[in-house]
Amino acid sequence: MELCLWFHDGFFNVMAKKVKYHLIKSGRSYTVSELGRTVNRHVRTVQEWIKKGMPVIDCNSKPYLISGYDAKLYLKQRADLKKTKLKDDEFYCLKCRKSRKSLSKKLKFELTGKLIGNGQKQIKISGLCSKCFTPLQRFSSEKNIIKLYNPAIIKEKGLILIDKELSSLNTDIKGEKS
Repeated sequence: MELCLWFHDGFFNVMAKKVKYHLIKSGRSYTVSELGRTVNRHVRTVQEWIKKGMPVIDCNSKPYLISGYDAKLYLKQRADLKKTKLKDDEFYCLKCRKSRKSLSKKLKFELTGKLIGNGQKQIKISGLCSKCFTPLQRFSSEKNIIKLYNPAIIKEKGLILIDKELSSLNTDIKGEKS
């Protein structure tokens, strides 16, 4: 999360990029300065939101009053526009800022040793962006990996499945049968 600094009342305030719209109460109306204080934003930022389409209760009265429900809805829609929905076989490339597929020969699957929903093992998938060759990574469950990539195909394409858990000490290293 990126942080911004702005000067107010003789000191710098640190402000996160994401707006915490869940702090706004839906049944309340806010002035521009109250809304700014509630979501930790400058008054000018709230005024910009109004210019860009945040609805106000009455445009002709001063100070502007903003419905909490409308403000919450506007900020949630604004946040949803920035999200990228990924397909199961896609990654988000930080350099391209788009959803991309990885080069298939560079995929690597690594068991993290953590359990996620319904007792599934978590797997970290690593690869390279097909356009800019930036390293990519994503987390998924063992069940989704088996559904997407058939284990026979994984072995056939030379993709690696690495397990971080300790291997058994009762293995025959030489491959001899006793």
